[in-house]
Amino acid sequence: EDTDATYIYDGAAWRKQAQWEELGRTTLGSAGDTISITGIPVRKYLEIRFQVVATGGNLINTIRFNNDSATNYAFTHSVSFGAAVTTTSSTAIGVTSAGTATPSQQFGSYEISNTTAQRKMIRGFTIDDNASNATTSTNHIQVAGKWDNVAAQITRIDMINISTGDYAIGSSLIILGKD
Repeated sequence: EDTDATYIYDGAAWRKQAQWEELGRTTLGSAGDTISITGIPVRKYLEIRFQVVATGGNLINTIRFNNDSATNYAFTHSVSFGAAVTTTSSTAIGVTSAGTATPSQQFGSYEISNTTAQRKMIRGFTIDDNASNATTSTNHIQVAGKWDNVAAQITRIDMINISTGDYAIGSSLIILGKD
């Protein structure tokens, strides 16, 4: 008997829910502004996890799907439970904020619905250290957004820094998936 199993109702019967599996991982061997995972197997649900460290300057992270740099993204974010800010017709989903202090490291986790005939919805959070000492608390950035594509499922994810710093060696992006 599997006592740790999770069951879902699919409209007709209860069935055991699939477990998350790692679909891709990239860890930087040299500093850069982009971390990419290509050739992602198609799954109905995806999860992005990342841990990035700055080489200097600032990190402002965005996420882009299937190399689509057109204005097909919209998202809302709030920093440390403050007022929500909405961005529409964007070229990527912003998962950090330009209004925060220069962080030296960031960690994030985002879930994505990845159904072919529907917009790809994303929600999650990023935490940054808000400075490199204990005199300030962390920033917590909550994000909800969408990629306005109803024709394709996600098979590529790029995390792109659009600010002055670089991702340091060892910064990583992991993609998990399940149906």
